[in-house]
Amino acid sequence: MNPKPVPCIVGPFPPAPRSNQLTGTLSPDFGAAWPRMEDLDLGVNGFAGPLPKEWAKMTNLKKLNINNNKLTGTLSPDFGAAWRAIEELLLIINGFTGPLPTEWAGMGKLRDLRLQSNQLTGTLSPNFGAAWPQMEDLDLGRNDFTGPLPKEWAKMTNLKMLILNANKLTGTLSPDLRAAWPAMKELRLDTNAFTGPLATSLGSSG
Repeated sequence: MNPKPVPCIVGPFPPAPRSNQLTGTLSPDFGAAWPRMEDLDLGVNGFAGPLPKEWAKMTNLKKLNINNNKLTGTLSPDFGAAWRAIEELLLIINGFTGPLPTEWAGMGKLRDLRLQSNQLTGTLSPNFGAAWPQMEDLDLGRNDFTGPLPKEWAKMTNLKMLILNANKLTGTLSPDLRAAWPAMKELRLDTNAFTGPLATSLGSSG
């Protein structure tokens, strides 16, 4: 009886040092060094410093997880044009500051974006509505975003989870949103400064 052939495993092999005690900064050199990187998980460590803008050179990225670290600085607008293939971008519990770049509208395949528990500021771009048609899970809670919840976000028709709690959002809630979000399972808007009525459509079961 002939032995079964051993399957050929082709690299590259992305590092997976998740849930360790790694420290230091993230090297800008990794950007050009890892051009084929698709899935990079550095979550739950002690990395500090910025998310290098040079990582925009990892143009094949589909998933990046750097949750639960000590990263600081602003989020580079360059990632928007560079990470066209990205589907999951997880940056929860860090110390990022500044706005959510409008250029990130270029990430047209995003379906999971999590930025909870940072120090992000500025307004929420209406352009993200049409730019992220595949978005399912969007978590921007516990930041310092201001301004309204854009009615244009009704164009994210695949949303299942939207978390915007503990920001400084204002204005009224568009009655168009609930009809546009038939798949919504979790909607958290508490601890903001919204005004006006709770639209009947937001409270309907669809």
